[in-house]
Amino acid sequence: MELSFDAIVCPANVFLEMRGGVSATIRERAGRSGETQRDQLERDAVSLGPIRIGDAVLTRGYDLPSGYVIHAPTVEMPVDRASVRTVAQAMVAALKVADRHSFRALGVPSMGTGTGGISYQDAARVMLKETYRFLDTARSSITSVTFVAWEHEFLEALRAVPVPPPSVEEILSRPPETLGRVGRWSGT
Repeated sequence: MELSFDAIVCPANVFLEMRGGVSATIRERAGRSGETQRDQLERDAVSLGPIRIGDAVLTRGYDLPSGYVIHAPTVEMPVDRASVRTVAQAMVAALKVADRHSFRALGVPSMGTGTGGISYQDAARVMLKETYRFLDTARSSITSVTFVAWEHEFLEALRAVPVPPPSVEEILSRPPETLGRVGRWSGT
């Protein structure tokens, strides 16, 4: 099943290179009709970098079912480790770019969980929390945020997040052994 959004979020490094993890998957799918689109998507992104964590940029989606890609870094370098804070910053930056361009439907994969190394549970909690916070406090064009779970573990982590999600500060203050399942997310 192929999902379509106004834009899909691409977790990135600050140089916006698309060679590993989710960004590589997005890059590959953007070039279905040929290598040119795949390479052009990455060239478009890289030409806009480097950017800071907490910022995000927009490129065309080429052959993706989503018209645009929002590149939001969670790490400095391609092999760096992400943190709950950098994932929170990337999520907010992506939401702001989507809103600034009047997008209504946004697709969001797990952020910071691959080479970034944070757990699916922490990523799900912080991504949902920042989405709730943004949509509750901003007059936004965004009407739908779909968390795309390419990994079963991320889907289960999303389902385990209580409504409303805990704050970033609360997540960071918990001992690691308590960061498992804390409830059930029933959002749409």
